[in-house]
Amino acid sequence: MASRNKNPFKIFIMSILRWLCTFKFFSVIIEGLIKFWVYQIDLDRFKSKKQASPRFRTDRSNLRIIKTARDEESINQGAQDGYKPLVKKVEPADEIRSKYSVLQNPITGEIRTIGDFRAKSWNKDDGFVTVIGFTFYYPYHFPSPFAAYLVPKDIMLAERVILEDLIEDIVAEKSNQGNVSRLKSCEAVRNGRDFELDIPDEPGWLTLNTTVPLESSVLLYTHYI
Repeated sequence: MASRNKNPFKIFIMSILRWLCTFKFFSVIIEGLIKFWVYQIDLDRFKSKKQASPRFRTDRSNLRIIKTARDEESINQGAQDGYKPLVKKVEPADEIRSKYSVLQNPITGEIRTIGDFRAKSWNKDDGFVTVIGFTFYYPYHFPSPFAAYLVPKDIMLAERVILEDLIEDIVAEKSNQGNVSRLKSCEAVRNGRDFELDIPDEPGWLTLNTTVPLESSVLLYTHYI
């Protein structure tokens, strides 16, 4: 009886597998490759924005919260506590802004600050006049020009988390009076060295109070975001 023909390629593959099996940690390597492949699929799904659909949304109660340290002392404390600080610049975005105007009573010297264009007419009857016209400014203040996400050392590739205090300046909402607020917190996915932010495709809209004059503070706008 003629001998059965053997496939040279199959023989080669089998010999490679037998050789790999001689290594103690071969199973660990295979498991790691499989996990990386699965995580990569999840990361690709995130990048393609499929997770914007409700059926892809994760239960937020199961997500880890990543804290932010905003000065040298707290960053070093985080490192001592076992976290890996991901340090970033704090860079204000030009498009994020609020506005104010200062009115003054020429007789008493008292001033009022307003943040709504309509509030100017509400104060005319009280004898207040404008001393500083409406001026746009950056309404947020941070203790340091840098900050860091305190990343747990056991975080996994493509793990979805909540960045509790966002370092990046991302637009959250806009108003028809030109005010633009920043996003305070958002979900993100770990991509290796950094986080990919899961931010809305379009910002929301701010609604200012139409019945109460805005005159309690220069930072009045922050009460409506």
